Amino acid sequence: MLRKFKTVIYRFEEDYPVHTWKYGGMDVWPIFRTLVFVEYRNRTISNINGVVMDWKKAPRNKRFSVVGIFRRYAGMVKNKFFSGFRPLPKATPVDVMLFGSWYFRTMHEGKFINRFFEPISQLLKGRYSSPPLFVEYSVHNKFKEEYKKHKDSLLLFNELKGMSKGKLPDNDIRESDFFKNFFKNLDKDIFNHQEINLIASKIEKIYLDSMVYEKLFRTYTPKYAFCLTFFNEAMFAMLFASSKTGVISVDIGHGFPIEPDNLIYNKLGNVPQQGYNTLPAIYWVWDEPIKEAMSSWVSKQNHHDVIVGGNPWLEFSRNEIKKTFLANRKVVLYTMSINLPEEYIIDALQQTQEAYEWWIRLHPSLSTSLQQVDEILKDRGVTNYNLHDANESALPELLCNCDVHISRNSSSIYESIFYGNRPIIIDEEGSKYYSKYIVEGKAFSCVGENSQELVELIRLLPPASIDKQLKPEMYKVALDLLMKKEPKKKMSINSNESR
Repeated sequence: MLRKFKTVIYRFEEDYPVHTWKYGGMDVWPIFRTLVFVEYRNRTISNINGVVMDWKKAPRNKRFSVVGIFRRYAGMVKNKFFSGFRPLPKATPVDVMLFGSWYFRTMHEGKFINRFFEPISQLLKGRYSSPPLFVEYSVHNKFKEEYKKHKDSLLLFNELKGMSKGKLPDNDIRESDFFKNFFKNLDKDIFNHQEINLIASKIEKIYLDSMVYEKLFRTYTPKYAFCLTFFNEAMFAMLFASSKTGVISVDIGHGFPIEPDNLIYNKLGNVPQQGYNTLPAIYWVWDEPIKEAMSSWVSKQNHHDVIVGGNPWLEFSRNEIKKTFLANRKVVLYTMSINLPEEYIIDALQQTQEAYEWWIRLHPSLSTSLQQVDEILKDRGVTNYNLHDANESALPELLCNCDVHISRNSSSIYESIFYGNRPIIIDEEGSKYYSKYIVEGKAFSCVGENSQELVELIRLLPPASIDKQLKPEMYKVALDLLMKKEPKKKMSINSNESR
């Protein structure tokens, strides 16, 4: 179903001049193709796997909605524990602004850090004497106390919305020929009227929020704006604002978006020579194969560029993690995607009751499903599993100390390889993502949904060997390139360099 939906998007790019679609000067097509794909993909995955994802949806159209205004103020009251946050009293100019979310935060040495930005922040402060400014565009109630402790070192976007008041363009996005023609090409049961309106409302919200980010950029005058996985409403708004103010946006990607076709990072068609003002100027990717996959469209324009900077958190944390025993038995770490435990996985647990303890880690978007997973396993009489520690412990510690790592198509597979494991990939899509490492013997594929084959591979799996399989310290090389040189239209970095 997803492949068919992607084909509709590719065909639309071929048949229509999508690069000319503007909304108040904002390039709409990169946003639109992402929103409709993510909305459809999440709904499809949720229906197939019987799960409910723990993401907040954008509010519906508030253009003239009294209810919308009421909900906005009700939300502010609900989150009153954040009321201690205010914009910094002095708007000291900074070289770098780092835009993050609770999703990327963890406790590390008693500090509440963004695990991908912390290495960059320390390098900026130490090597360049240039402390960055953190801006949090999404928060979570479970971290409210930690956020309070850091109120002097970061800004919360929700507290900044009063900085700028703007209005929507006169033309309604719903009346755009592109907007109407796209949905005419779809079966009517794919998106109903309410869902179509939700897409339009999100685009309107992106436009309005971009004015707040624009005010931020004009206030702090940064050279660079970093974000993590740009494909959400908040970061699309930031990207548009950075384009308007001349700030260079850098997206640190998450995972391995290679094959099958990934609508977020590759397979962009009809890209204008000057690029899109709602996409990152620079894509910071983890490894060379990702850069190669993106070259099919990046090489055809003059604005967007790709650098290989590695995964900053992996490189930063690897030497700090101590080897330890997680349990009295060998531990199988299963990092789940957006799914509940598969039947054959439960069978594998039952076949290994005595020899292995399974640590089952849920995808962050399923954080509310722990009890459901626990009940599923208990109903099947399974006892050799650990949900609490698997979901409370830091992932690098688990990857460094587990005996076997299993996953479908998670980015944790890349992280596992980095730490010296030879992960077992149980999904065809994941096997295609990481085919390079399977060929090199750094990962194994087991996609037949056969519990006996999986258990046999678990028992025969070669031991982990931390031999620096992937080049370390790439993030330092990439950051040096950005900070020491004047930005150019095209940048390059040799991924074989190390420091």
